[in-house]
This record gives sequence, structure tokens and C-alpha cells, in this order.
Amino acid sequence: MATPWSADSELEGVEMSANACLTEQEALEFIAYLTASADISLHEPELYGPFRLIDAASRLVGYVLENDPGNERYDFWQSMKTEIDQKKVWLMWDRPGFRQFLREMPGKVAQELSRSYGLSEAD
Repeated sequence: MATPWSADSELEGVEMSANACLTEQEALEFIAYLTASADISLHEPELYGPFRLIDAASRLVGYVLENDPGNERYDFWQSMKTEIDQKKVWLMWDRPGFRQFLREMPGKVAQELSRSYGLSEAD
């Protein structure tokens, strides 16, 4: 039986790919980035932590794309990576825009997650 988090979940009739796993090397690199970011965040300015988190999301999406999920969600992954990579640098010159971007991203991910559960916006 498929659960919302299992590889057997369906995206409007399309199975989620079980091939989008990280390799052990990718996982090690990602954990190295996250742990180093956690450490340095103790000493950095306020918005650097959120920057590092959104950059980590971009890296994770990159791993998904490198491992080609091979399903109809590919366009979502690609557009998410593009948007994050374009807008994360707003931290340097448009801090209000950067903050707004950070506030909008969870909704976009939640919408795709709801789609993967087969839920409509009314649910």
C-alpha cells in the first residue's frame, strides 16, 4: 500500500520514481555542507542561515535532477532549481525580495506535494 512518503505514491496516476535517491557520495557531500553551514551560522549575519538553507535545497534538487527521476515531475524539479539559483543571490542586493522569495517557496513545494498525494487545493 502506498503512503504519502513512499516511492509507491502516485502523482495523478504517475508513480513517483524510486530512482531519485542520493548516492552515498552525494549524501556525504550534502551532510558535509549542512553540518559546516550549521557551524558557521553561529557566527554569520542573520540572513546567511536562510541563504544556506535555500542553497541546500538547490543542491538537493540538483541531485534529484542528476539522478533523473524519469517522471512527470521533472519540470517541477527543473523550474525549482532555476528559480532558487536565480533568486538566492537577491540576498546581496534585494533583501526584501529575498525575504519574499523565502516566504513563497514553501507554498510552491506544498502545492506540488499535495499534487503528489492526489489532493486538490480545496482538500
